[in-house]
Amino acid sequence: MLAPLAERRALALYVARGQPVPEYTLDLTDEHFTVFVPAEPPPARGYPLLVFIPPWSRADVPARWRGVLEGNGVAWVVAANSGNGQPDLTRRMALALHAYANVAARLPVDPGRVYLGGFSGGARVAAQLALDYPEVFRGAILDGGSDPVGSAHLPLPAPELLDRAQQGLRLAYLFGSADAASVAAAQASIRAARQWCLPAPVRLEMRGHPHEPADARTLQRALRLLETPLGPRAGLAACRARHEAARQAAVAEVDALLVSGQRDEALAALRALDGRFAHYAGAQIERLAARLGY
Repeated sequence: MLAPLAERRALALYVARGQPVPEYTLDLTDEHFTVFVPAEPPPARGYPLLVFIPPWSRADVPARWRGVLEGNGVAWVVAANSGNGQPDLTRRMALALHAYANVAARLPVDPGRVYLGGFSGGARVAAQLALDYPEVFRGAILDGGSDPVGSAHLPLPAPELLDRAQQGLRLAYLFGSADAASVAAAQASIRAARQWCLPAPVRLEMRGHPHEPADARTLQRALRLLETPLGPRAGLAACRARHEAARQAAVAEVDALLVSGQRDEALAALRALDGRFAHYAGAQIERLAARLGY
């Protein structure tokens, strides 16, 4: 989840302190989840599942959404104590993954219709988790919160994961027109998603809506649009080729600076490479970081 250089710094701290990296960050016997199961039996393929990451600490389904979930036959799970005050990596993302795995082990879930959702800060966490686990989550409902794909807050995953996201990860942006910060954030994130060749994002603006969870009608539209089959992706190969060329050029710049003995300049260029491409250039960043003794 961390960009490569940030990961190296984190691991170096454990080494410096003589501490092992913890294998687990949660004790699930201490955690609590709320699961909503529709009254109607699931279809033959299983329930669609929405894993929700909240900004608040309680584990509940917003009252305005219950009818939408029931009417669409969508199961829902949310973890308690996974709000904005909790660590993103070691709790919020980990709890969401455990929520998915445990519900899928207990209910018939359609693996082709597993989605993430989040509101405000939870939406920002949901976006990163969706980008890093496109083999699990086929889409994400980002309600009132988002970051640009390929930024420090939403670093790119490894090439094979980005390829998979480019083939089928749907992002639905929900925001109120009276929520200026969310409008600006969604616009920036949508531009970046298109730039990084992700399927056409869904943009749902709620007129006059403030910074609060989406209304039932908008959630209904988001769910239906996420389940709309994707058509042919014209231009995907050309888009990927542009990013591959840019990655190669950025790596070559660091190599050239190293060869010419400009260590400080090479380190600055490496940081820029890490900030722009993250794990999309992970193997190259690791090689260059080792040469620089980073």
